[in-house]
Amino acid sequence: MTETVPHLGPSSNRPTLPGMKLVAEIRHPKYGSAMFVKPLLDVSDIHTNSSDTNIETVTICLPEISITSLYKPPASPFLWPDLPPKCRKKYAVVIGDFISHHTMWGYDSTNSDGELVESWMENTCMQLELIRNAKLPKSFNSCHWRRGYNPELCFVSQRLAHLSEKAVLNPLPKSQHRPISVTIKPAITKSEVPFRCRFNLKKAKWAEYNAGMEKALLDVEPTPDNYIMVVQAVKKAAHAHIPRECQKEYIAGLTEESLQLLEYYETEFVNDPFSDTTSELGDALMESLGKERQDLIENINITQNSKKAWSTIRKLNGDKITPPTISDITPNQVRNQLVANGR
Repeated sequence: MTETVPHLGPSSNRPTLPGMKLVAEIRHPKYGSAMFVKPLLDVSDIHTNSSDTNIETVTICLPEISITSLYKPPASPFLWPDLPPKCRKKYAVVIGDFISHHTMWGYDSTNSDGELVESWMENTCMQLELIRNAKLPKSFNSCHWRRGYNPELCFVSQRLAHLSEKAVLNPLPKSQHRPISVTIKPAITKSEVPFRCRFNLKKAKWAEYNAGMEKALLDVEPTPDNYIMVVQAVKKAAHAHIPRECQKEYIAGLTEESLQLLEYYETEFVNDPFSDTTSELGDALMESLGKERQDLIENINITQNSKKAWSTIRKLNGDKITPPTISDITPNQVRNQLVANGR
Protein backbone atom coordinates (compact mmCIF):
# COMPACT_ATOMS: atom_id res chain seq x y z
CA MET A 1 0.00 0.00 0.00
CA THR A 2 1.35 3.42 -0.98
CA GLU A 3 0.37 6.87 0.25
CA THR A 4 1.41 10.45 -0.45
CA VAL A 5 1.91 12.01 2.98
CA PRO A 6 3.86 15.22 3.70
CA HIS A 7 5.95 14.70 6.82
CA LEU A 8 9.17 15.80 8.44
CA GLY A 9 10.53 15.57 11.93
CA PRO A 10 11.48 12.82 14.37
CA SER A 11 10.64 9.17 13.94
CA SER A 12 7.76 9.46 16.40
CA ASN A 13 5.84 11.43 13.74
CA ARG A 14 6.25 8.83 11.02
CA PRO A 15 3.03 7.69 9.32
CA THR A 16 1.35 4.58 10.66
CA LEU A 17 -1.35 2.25 9.41
CA PRO A 18 -3.03 -0.43 11.56
CA GLY A 19 -2.08 -3.95 10.50
CA MET A 20 0.65 -2.76 8.11
CA LYS A 21 4.39 -2.13 8.39
CA LEU A 22 6.16 0.96 7.08
CA VAL A 23 9.10 -0.19 4.91
CA ALA A 24 10.04 2.90 2.88
CA GLU A 25 9.40 6.63 2.93
CA ILE A 26 10.52 9.93 1.42
CA ARG A 27 10.24 12.88 3.79
CA HIS A 28 9.19 16.22 2.36
CA PRO A 29 7.46 19.26 3.90
CA LYS A 30 4.90 19.45 1.08
CA TYR A 31 4.85 16.13 -0.78
CA GLY A 32 6.40 12.98 0.70
CA SER A 33 5.69 9.30 -0.02
CA ALA A 34 5.36 6.20 2.12
CA MET A 35 4.90 2.51 1.38
CA PHE A 36 3.34 -0.05 3.72
CA VAL A 37 3.35 -3.85 3.44
CA LYS A 38 1.97 -6.75 5.39
CA PRO A 39 4.22 -7.71 8.31
CA LEU A 40 5.02 -11.18 6.93
CA LEU A 41 5.81 -10.06 3.37
CA ASP A 42 9.37 -10.86 2.27
CA VAL A 43 10.85 -7.60 0.93
CA SER A 44 14.32 -8.22 -0.51
CA ASP A 45 15.34 -4.69 -1.59
CA ILE A 46 14.12 -1.11 -1.21
CA HIS A 47 14.96 1.87 -3.39
CA THR A 48 13.82 5.49 -3.02
CA ASN A 49 14.49 8.42 -5.32
CA SER A 50 13.58 12.12 -5.23
CA SER A 51 14.58 14.29 -8.19
CA ASP A 52 15.26 18.01 -8.33
CA THR A 53 11.73 18.52 -9.67
CA ASN A 54 10.28 16.70 -6.61
CA ILE A 55 9.25 13.58 -8.56
CA GLU A 56 9.32 10.80 -5.97
CA THR A 57 9.55 7.05 -6.52
CA VAL A 58 9.51 4.33 -3.88
CA THR A 59 10.30 0.79 -5.04
CA ILE A 60 10.16 -2.46 -3.10
CA CYS A 61 11.42 -5.73 -4.54
CA LEU A 62 9.96 -9.16 -3.92
CA PRO A 63 11.55 -12.37 -5.21
CA GLU A 64 9.93 -12.15 -8.68
CA ILE A 65 8.28 -8.72 -8.88
CA SER A 66 9.02 -5.06 -8.19
CA ILE A 67 6.36 -2.58 -7.06
CA THR A 68 6.97 1.14 -7.60
CA SER A 69 4.97 4.07 -6.29
CA LEU A 70 5.37 7.39 -8.14
CA TYR A 71 4.29 10.91 -7.29
CA LYS A 72 4.67 13.81 -9.73
CA PRO A 73 3.76 17.35 -8.61
CA PRO A 74 1.37 19.11 -10.99
CA ALA A 75 3.93 21.73 -12.07
CA SER A 76 6.78 19.27 -12.71
CA PRO A 77 7.32 17.67 -16.15
CA PHE A 78 7.24 13.89 -16.15
CA LEU A 79 10.64 12.22 -16.01
CA TRP A 80 11.09 8.58 -15.05
CA PRO A 81 14.20 7.86 -12.96
CA ASP A 82 16.04 4.70 -13.94
CA LEU A 83 15.83 1.91 -11.40
CA PRO A 84 19.01 0.16 -10.24
CA PRO A 85 19.69 -3.36 -11.57
CA LYS A 86 18.64 -4.93 -8.27
CA CYS A 87 15.09 -3.60 -8.78
CA ARG A 88 14.68 -4.94 -12.33
CA LYS A 89 12.62 -8.06 -11.78
CA LYS A 90 10.76 -10.37 -14.14
CA TYR A 91 7.47 -8.61 -13.39
CA ALA A 92 6.79 -5.00 -12.48
CA VAL A 93 3.92 -2.89 -11.16
CA VAL A 94 4.03 0.91 -11.32
CA ILE A 95 1.24 2.86 -9.67
CA GLY A 96 0.87 6.45 -8.52
CA ASP A 97 -0.06 10.08 -9.21
CA PHE A 98 1.16 10.76 -12.74
CA ILE A 99 -1.06 13.89 -13.03
CA SER A 100 -1.07 13.91 -16.83
CA HIS A 101 -3.81 14.16 -19.45
CA HIS A 102 -4.20 11.66 -22.26
CA THR A 103 -7.13 10.33 -24.24
CA MET A 104 -5.84 6.85 -23.49
CA TRP A 105 -6.95 7.16 -19.85
CA GLY A 106 -10.16 9.10 -20.24
CA TYR A 107 -9.31 12.76 -20.91
CA ASP A 108 -10.67 14.82 -23.79
CA SER A 109 -7.21 15.93 -24.89
CA THR A 110 -3.54 15.07 -24.43
CA ASN A 111 -0.98 17.38 -22.84
CA SER A 112 2.81 17.23 -22.89
CA ASP A 113 3.00 15.15 -19.70
CA GLY A 114 0.56 12.65 -21.20
CA GLU A 115 2.77 12.27 -24.27
CA LEU A 116 5.83 11.76 -22.07
CA VAL A 117 4.05 9.08 -20.01
CA GLU A 118 2.89 7.30 -23.18
CA SER A 119 6.40 7.40 -24.65
CA TRP A 120 7.87 6.04 -21.41
CA MET A 121 5.31 3.21 -21.29
CA GLU A 122 6.06 2.15 -24.88
CA ASN A 123 9.85 2.40 -24.66
CA THR A 124 10.67 1.27 -21.13
CA CYS A 125 12.54 -1.98 -20.72
CA MET A 126 9.92 -3.15 -18.20
CA GLN A 127 7.40 -3.74 -21.07
CA LEU A 128 4.45 -2.20 -19.27
CA GLU A 129 0.78 -1.94 -20.16
CA LEU A 130 -1.83 0.46 -18.80
CA ILE A 131 -4.61 -1.08 -16.69
CA ARG A 132 -7.81 0.90 -17.15
CA ASN A 133 -11.54 0.29 -17.08
CA ALA A 134 -13.66 3.03 -18.63
CA LYS A 135 -16.62 2.02 -16.46
CA LEU A 136 -14.83 2.85 -13.21
CA PRO A 137 -15.57 6.17 -11.48
CA LYS A 138 -13.01 8.96 -11.38
CA SER A 139 -10.37 8.64 -8.67
CA PHE A 140 -10.24 12.40 -7.93
CA ASN A 141 -13.26 14.70 -7.68
CA SER A 142 -12.43 18.39 -7.64
CA CYS A 143 -14.71 20.51 -5.47
CA HIS A 144 -13.45 23.67 -7.19
CA TRP A 145 -13.97 22.53 -10.79
CA ARG A 146 -16.89 20.23 -9.93
CA ARG A 147 -15.70 17.39 -12.12
CA GLY A 148 -13.71 14.17 -11.86
CA TYR A 149 -10.19 13.36 -13.01
CA ASN A 150 -7.91 10.32 -13.25
CA PRO A 151 -4.49 11.43 -11.96
CA GLU A 152 -3.72 7.97 -10.54
CA LEU A 153 -2.55 5.47 -13.13
CA CYS A 154 -1.47 1.84 -12.92
CA PHE A 155 0.92 -0.01 -15.21
CA VAL A 156 1.82 -3.70 -15.01
CA SER A 157 4.02 -6.03 -17.03
CA GLN A 158 2.42 -7.16 -20.26
CA ARG A 159 2.42 -10.79 -19.10
CA LEU A 160 0.33 -9.76 -16.09
CA ALA A 161 -2.05 -7.41 -17.91
CA HIS A 162 -4.74 -10.03 -18.61
CA LEU A 163 -4.61 -11.12 -14.95
CA SER A 164 -4.76 -7.63 -13.42
CA GLU A 165 -7.91 -5.83 -12.36
CA LYS A 166 -8.12 -2.22 -11.24
CA ALA A 167 -10.76 -0.96 -8.81
CA VAL A 168 -11.67 2.47 -7.44
CA LEU A 169 -12.61 2.21 -3.75
CA ASN A 170 -14.85 4.34 -1.57
CA PRO A 171 -13.82 7.99 -1.02
CA LEU A 172 -11.51 8.83 1.84
CA PRO A 173 -13.01 10.92 4.67
CA LYS A 174 -12.40 14.66 4.28
CA SER A 175 -10.58 14.12 0.98
CA GLN A 176 -11.26 14.55 -2.71
CA HIS A 177 -9.33 11.37 -3.53
CA ARG A 178 -10.56 7.82 -3.85
CA PRO A 179 -8.07 4.97 -3.31
CA ILE A 180 -7.34 2.65 -6.21
CA SER A 181 -6.41 -1.00 -5.92
CA VAL A 182 -4.88 -3.47 -8.35
CA THR A 183 -5.51 -7.17 -7.93
CA ILE A 184 -3.49 -9.80 -9.80
CA LYS A 185 -5.85 -12.74 -10.10
CA PRO A 186 -5.18 -16.37 -11.03
CA ALA A 187 -5.38 -17.38 -14.68
CA ILE A 188 -8.69 -19.14 -13.97
CA THR A 189 -11.20 -17.79 -11.48
CA LYS A 190 -14.31 -19.61 -10.38
CA SER A 191 -17.59 -17.85 -11.05
CA GLU A 192 -19.90 -17.62 -8.05
CA VAL A 193 -23.45 -18.85 -8.61
CA PRO A 194 -26.51 -18.31 -6.38
CA PHE A 195 -26.98 -20.76 -3.51
CA ARG A 196 -29.81 -22.97 -4.79
CA CYS A 197 -30.17 -26.64 -3.90
CA ARG A 198 -31.63 -28.70 -6.74
CA PHE A 199 -32.52 -32.35 -7.20
CA ASN A 200 -29.91 -34.26 -9.20
CA LEU A 201 -32.15 -36.52 -11.31
CA LYS A 202 -29.16 -38.25 -12.92
CA LYS A 203 -28.13 -39.72 -9.56
CA ALA A 204 -31.65 -40.62 -8.43
CA LYS A 205 -32.45 -44.17 -7.28
CA TRP A 206 -35.64 -44.57 -9.27
CA ALA A 207 -36.34 -48.18 -8.22
CA GLU A 208 -36.26 -47.25 -4.53
CA TYR A 209 -38.27 -44.11 -5.28
CA ASN A 210 -41.04 -46.11 -6.99
CA ALA A 211 -41.06 -48.68 -4.18
CA GLY A 212 -41.38 -45.94 -1.57
CA MET A 213 -44.23 -44.28 -3.46
CA GLU A 214 -46.16 -47.55 -3.86
CA LYS A 215 -45.75 -48.36 -0.18
CA ALA A 216 -46.88 -44.90 0.91
CA LEU A 217 -49.92 -44.82 -1.41
CA LEU A 218 -50.96 -48.44 -1.03
CA ASP A 219 -53.98 -47.68 1.18
CA VAL A 220 -54.67 -44.14 -0.06
CA GLU A 221 -57.83 -43.61 -2.06
CA PRO A 222 -57.49 -41.42 -5.19
CA THR A 223 -59.82 -38.68 -3.99
CA PRO A 224 -59.36 -34.89 -3.82
CA ASP A 225 -59.37 -35.05 -0.03
CA ASN A 226 -56.19 -37.18 -0.10
CA TYR A 227 -54.23 -34.81 -2.38
CA ILE A 228 -52.13 -33.46 0.51
CA MET A 229 -51.13 -37.01 1.49
CA VAL A 230 -49.95 -37.70 -2.08
CA VAL A 231 -47.85 -34.52 -2.10
CA GLN A 232 -46.26 -35.43 1.23
CA ALA A 233 -45.48 -38.93 -0.05
CA VAL A 234 -43.79 -37.50 -3.16
CA LYS A 235 -41.67 -35.13 -1.04
CA LYS A 236 -40.67 -37.88 1.39
CA ALA A 237 -39.66 -40.29 -1.37
CA ALA A 238 -37.79 -37.57 -3.29
CA HIS A 239 -35.77 -36.46 -0.26
CA ALA A 240 -34.94 -40.09 0.56
CA HIS A 241 -33.88 -41.32 -2.90
CA ILE A 242 -33.03 -38.24 -5.02
CA PRO A 243 -29.91 -36.38 -3.86
CA ARG A 244 -30.01 -32.60 -3.62
CA GLU A 245 -26.86 -30.72 -4.54
CA CYS A 246 -25.74 -27.12 -4.70
CA GLN A 247 -22.86 -25.77 -6.78
CA LYS A 248 -21.44 -22.55 -5.36
CA GLU A 249 -18.63 -22.13 -7.89
CA TYR A 250 -18.51 -22.88 -11.60
CA ILE A 251 -15.88 -22.98 -14.36
CA ALA A 252 -17.19 -23.40 -17.90
CA GLY A 253 -15.47 -26.09 -19.98
CA LEU A 254 -13.71 -27.78 -17.04
CA THR A 255 -12.93 -31.46 -17.69
CA GLU A 256 -11.43 -34.14 -15.44
CA GLU A 257 -8.00 -33.54 -16.96
CA SER A 258 -8.33 -29.78 -16.56
CA LEU A 259 -9.54 -30.22 -12.96
CA GLN A 260 -6.33 -32.01 -11.99
CA LEU A 261 -4.28 -29.33 -13.74
CA LEU A 262 -6.29 -26.65 -11.92
CA GLU A 263 -5.48 -28.20 -8.53
CA TYR A 264 -1.74 -28.15 -9.33
CA TYR A 265 -2.00 -24.55 -10.51
CA GLU A 266 -3.86 -23.37 -7.40
CA THR A 267 -1.23 -24.99 -5.16
CA GLU A 268 1.64 -23.32 -7.02
CA PHE A 269 -0.19 -19.99 -7.13
CA VAL A 270 -0.55 -19.96 -3.34
CA ASN A 271 3.14 -20.80 -2.88
CA ASP A 272 4.48 -18.30 -5.45
CA PRO A 273 2.12 -16.63 -7.94
CA PHE A 274 5.02 -15.26 -10.04
CA SER A 275 7.20 -18.37 -10.40
CA ASP A 276 7.99 -19.98 -13.77
CA THR A 277 6.13 -23.14 -12.75
CA THR A 278 2.97 -21.17 -11.95
CA SER A 279 3.18 -19.33 -15.27
CA GLU A 280 3.65 -22.55 -17.26
CA LEU A 281 0.76 -24.29 -15.48
CA GLY A 282 -1.45 -21.26 -16.07
CA ASP A 283 -0.68 -21.24 -19.80
CA ALA A 284 -1.34 -24.99 -20.06
CA LEU A 285 -4.62 -24.62 -18.17
CA MET A 286 -5.78 -21.76 -20.39
CA GLU A 287 -4.92 -23.77 -23.50
CA SER A 288 -6.85 -26.82 -22.25
CA LEU A 289 -9.92 -24.79 -21.31
CA GLY A 290 -9.68 -22.85 -24.56
CA LYS A 291 -10.10 -26.03 -26.61
CA GLU A 292 -13.11 -27.16 -24.59
CA ARG A 293 -14.74 -23.74 -24.79
CA GLN A 294 -14.12 -23.57 -28.52
CA ASP A 295 -15.93 -26.88 -28.94
CA LEU A 296 -18.84 -25.53 -26.88
CA ILE A 297 -19.10 -22.43 -29.05
CA GLU A 298 -18.91 -24.40 -32.30
CA ASN A 299 -21.76 -26.65 -31.17
CA ILE A 300 -24.04 -23.71 -30.32
CA ASN A 301 -27.01 -23.34 -32.65
CA ILE A 302 -28.40 -19.91 -31.88
CA THR A 303 -31.19 -20.22 -34.47
CA GLN A 304 -32.79 -23.21 -32.72
CA ASN A 305 -32.31 -22.27 -29.06
CA SER A 306 -31.15 -18.69 -28.56
CA LYS A 307 -31.80 -18.77 -24.79
CA LYS A 308 -29.44 -21.71 -24.29
CA ALA A 309 -26.87 -20.12 -26.62
CA TRP A 310 -26.77 -16.82 -24.73
CA SER A 311 -26.70 -18.66 -21.40
CA THR A 312 -23.61 -20.57 -22.57
CA ILE A 313 -21.94 -17.38 -23.77
CA ARG A 314 -22.55 -15.68 -20.40
CA LYS A 315 -21.04 -18.66 -18.59
CA LEU A 316 -17.95 -18.57 -20.81
CA ASN A 317 -17.56 -14.83 -20.21
CA GLY A 318 -17.72 -15.39 -16.45
CA ASP A 319 -20.66 -13.02 -15.98
CA LYS A 320 -21.92 -12.99 -12.41
CA ILE A 321 -25.32 -14.55 -11.88
CA THR A 322 -27.43 -12.40 -9.61
CA PRO A 323 -30.54 -13.93 -8.06
CA PRO A 324 -33.80 -12.11 -8.82
CA THR A 325 -34.92 -9.67 -6.17
CA ILE A 326 -38.31 -10.27 -4.60
CA SER A 327 -40.20 -7.14 -3.62
CA ASP A 328 -41.68 -6.87 -0.14
CA ILE A 329 -44.64 -4.91 -1.49
CA THR A 330 -47.74 -7.05 -1.95
CA PRO A 331 -50.45 -6.51 -4.60
CA ASN A 332 -52.89 -5.51 -1.84
CA GLN A 333 -50.57 -2.69 -0.78
CA VAL A 334 -50.40 -1.44 -4.37
CA ARG A 335 -54.21 -1.54 -4.61
CA ASN A 336 -54.64 0.33 -1.34
CA GLN A 337 -52.17 3.01 -2.43
CA LEU A 338 -53.95 3.47 -5.77
CA VAL A 339 -57.26 3.83 -3.98
CA ALA A 340 -55.75 6.36 -1.57
CA ASN A 341 -54.27 8.36 -4.45
CA GLY A 342 -57.65 8.56 -6.14
CA ARG A 343 -59.40 10.09 -3.16
